[in-house]
Amino acid sequence: MNGADIMTLRLILGHTTLEVTQVYMHLAEAHIQVQHSKFSPVDRLDIGKRRRR
Repeated sequence: MNGADIMTLRLILGHTTLEVTQVYMHLAEAHIQVQHSKFSPVDRLDIGKRRRR
């Protein structure tokens, strides 16, 4: 939640597999929505925000 990717987090925590790291990850729904809008290609194109005249 502080911006690191899951692979880096896995290495920092010393986990041997990604599955072990995922056991300890608990993301809030609001955080997931923020990350989605930040990285979603569709959201970055502003499709749906434009109105036809």
